[in-house]
Amino acid sequence: MNEFSFEETILLSEEEYVDIFGVIPKSRKTFMRFCMLAVGVICLFFPFTQLLGIFLLGMAFVSVVMNRNLPGMSKQTYKAKPYYHQPVTYGITQNKLWANFENFNISSAWENLAVWQLQGKWVRLSPHGLPPIIFKKESLEKAGILETVLQKAKQFGVEFNSPEAKRAF
Repeated sequence: MNEFSFEETILLSEEEYVDIFGVIPKSRKTFMRFCMLAVGVICLFFPFTQLLGIFLLGMAFVSVVMNRNLPGMSKQTYKAKPYYHQPVTYGITQNKLWANFENFNISSAWENLAVWQLQGKWVRLSPHGLPPIIFKKESLEKAGILETVLQKAKQFGVEFNSPEAKRAF
């Protein structure tokens, strides 16, 4: 396999952190709420489905209100991890993954990769027992190594939330 080396310094905002590590991506939440509202309104027009329509509209309302009033787990996690509030340099080569935080550094061989995920604009590589190594998908594409990184990830880890990941963990 071709040799490569790539480094990227990232300062994550709370919104970006939630987008990367949140259980349901923001765009998907909006789509799900829209679907609940649309189906709920349609159900109101038919006598046999009015109760279902009221229930769906109520669920959509509760979803919006709870999202605004209750802090999400990802937001709490971001606030609890001060090392994400400073710029972090993430790196990758054909042999290892690493991250240089302000007060500590981590490094892992590809063989220790547990799970990986391609989510929206981000590539997340999570070695066993270490904070995830993240990269902007666009940056890896510009460097011409996105496909190589994904091949290595598939070779040594399992895709997040895949059937293989569910069996392995």
